[in-house]
Amino acid sequence: MLHSILQVNVLNVLVAMTNLSDDQSLRRFQRIWRFMELDAKLKEKGCKDGDEVVNWRYNAFTFQE
Repeated sequence: MLHSILQVNVLNVLVAMTNLSDDQSLRRFQRIWRFMELDAKLKEKGCKDGDEVVNWRYNAFTFQE
């Protein structure tokens, strides 16, 4: 559980520091996302292509493989 809380804090900081309207910032975010293997972790939790995922700040995104 502590690991999960720590990851959420890291992701909160990552999102807060990412300029979502800048391509280079988005690519950095994607590299970190892949490094943390978040796609695999979402799949383990049952996410499928097209599912809506609500994150820790209640923002939603569509999961795409």
